Amino acid sequence: MNNLVGLIIVLIRHPKTSLKKSNIGGLKKNWGAKKIRIKVLEKFIHQLVPSVTTIHNILIREGLVTPKKKRRNVKPSYPVFDPQWPNEIWSADYKGSFLLGNKKRCFPLTICDSRSRFIFDIQGQYNENTKNVMLVLKKVFKQYGMPKYFHTDNGSPFASIQSPSGYGYLSYWLLDHGVQPVFSDPGRPDQNGRHERMHKDLKARCCKPPALNLRSQNRRMNAFAKEYNQERPHEHLDMKTPAKVHQFSDKEWKDKILPIEYDPDFVVKKVTSSGAIRWGAYEWVNISRCLIGKYIGIKKLGNRIWQVFYRNYSLGYFKEGEQVQKGRYHLLDSDKDMNGRRRGDK
Repeated sequence: MNNLVGLIIVLIRHPKTSLKKSNIGGLKKNWGAKKIRIKVLEKFIHQLVPSVTTIHNILIREGLVTPKKKRRNVKPSYPVFDPQWPNEIWSADYKGSFLLGNKKRCFPLTICDSRSRFIFDIQGQYNENTKNVMLVLKKVFKQYGMPKYFHTDNGSPFASIQSPSGYGYLSYWLLDHGVQPVFSDPGRPDQNGRHERMHKDLKARCCKPPALNLRSQNRRMNAFAKEYNQERPHEHLDMKTPAKVHQFSDKEWKDKILPIEYDPDFVVKKVTSSGAIRWGAYEWVNISRCLIGKYIGIKKLGNRIWQVFYRNYSLGYFKEGEQVQKGRYHLLDSDKDMNGRRRGDK
């Protein structure tokens, strides 16, 4: 036991130089006691391996434990996305930007599965925009399949605050390929907490200090993703790695977009270059510039209320004779509109 404790101390102090001698692979300086014990158990019998508490005390003595601030446990009042199986929900986000050694700013885009924590891709970019997100997603979809839902915050690369339901170009592109976009509530990063926790590890391992250029930074982040997926045990996965829990999606990527079809009782309209549809002889209904040239379906609900759909997804509703702006434009409302959609909203 004492010899093994001494070996663990050496491994913690000098993980790179001691791996070959110890035959214990994959230990990292930023790992906690539980993860280190799981790795040691792969090579030694249970009776010889010290407890989690003993290993934790070793980490404290070596100055590798940073005390956490105590926080009040507050019951969430907003929905928390909690998938039950892999590929139910994927999440994506841009980690906060930082300066590289060449003084250019890096914006890392991260995509992972919300259930298995499997990282599909981490790609540093020189700017964050919807086009870059779509290019990376297309590559990931072709390699791993597609999810049922795609969860992001409401930042400009992912959403459009001024559009019904917050849908932007990326959202309609996802809908065209059969993926439902979902968004965290404004100011609630905790609703995607497991993704934010991964960002914390990514920052500690790859961004302090940053690499000289984007190419070197991406190599560093790819190495982190490989370790995170294949070596690092996760407590919420019963100390398994994401690679052992994740499964490939049965939903395959298809380049061809299926044609849009609506039921016979729908009124079908084409969105004009202004992002609106003509309604009657003199009136218009504002939809979204993201749907220019696309066909939408409109279903009558009764009492002059009409519901607007794109494919089988509801965009909102409008009522004839109400909420008409100058120029006879009806406003499309949705229960899922984001705060600040209307000018003057607080």
